[in-house]
Amino acid sequence: MGLSSVKRSKEERKRQILALLYLKPQPQSSIKEKLNLSKSWISEIVNEMVKEGLVKKKRVHRGVLLELTDKGLRALRESVIDPDIMRNVIEKVLRDLKLDFERGVHDRGLSFDYLVKNCNLRIKIIRGVMIPEELETLLDNQLVEQMKSIEQEFSQAILDIADQKGILMSIIHEAVVNKESKYILIIHGMHPEKWPEKLMSKIGEFLKEREFTLLKEVKERLIYALKNLPENLIVLHADEINVVGFEETLLRQISLICRGNT
Repeated sequence: MGLSSVKRSKEERKRQILALLYLKPQPQSSIKEKLNLSKSWISEIVNEMVKEGLVKKKRVHRGVLLELTDKGLRALRESVIDPDIMRNVIEKVLRDLKLDFERGVHDRGLSFDYLVKNCNLRIKIIRGVMIPEELETLLDNQLVEQMKSIEQEFSQAILDIADQKGILMSIIHEAVVNKESKYILIIHGMHPEKWPEKLMSKIGEFLKEREFTLLKEVKERLIYALKNLPENLIVLHADEINVVGFEETLLRQISLICRGNT
């Protein structure tokens, strides 16, 4: 792993730690287990975060808890929510609303992360198109030679676009057929209207003309579908929501959906 990859990995871990501490203060050992980190790695990251003023240590009768500082909360508001943290936030909201839920539900060929039994609500998280910061920098500066080192990012973006369309269309169909159920689809990625044109044109260099035409059609179909969702389906894009906003949005939406059913 290169230095840039180590730095990126560490920054991602810091965001995850901030998000976990937003949910509740907790010991370092608990975060270590949840993120599956080594003792030395979590210690190094936490010590850096304490020095940066993002977290603080609080002594309690059973040991030491890590807490989010005001600076840490501000940093959290500026960061995109991580898929694993999404699940923690979803479950916190469902518990706060005292709703009965089940994890990992399969229904008529579709899998959902959660089924909220009180109000027949199904929640699913899928991977969308998320443009890495390094990729945006390279695109903005037209550093073509360096692009070769991250061709894998383009390949993944193409796969994500295809997967996103397939899953979205399947859930739209399910929502139209099953009007008594409610659905929340959370896409960990950018809304297709935000995909940089530079990215699309650069992807085009890797594809044959016919394939690229199909890819552009997929993008347009996604935009159209997102503008014409059935009333019982809500779609959220993770790049538009930080952890705090995600919790507030979920709390509001689920409260409306499940009102009178708790």
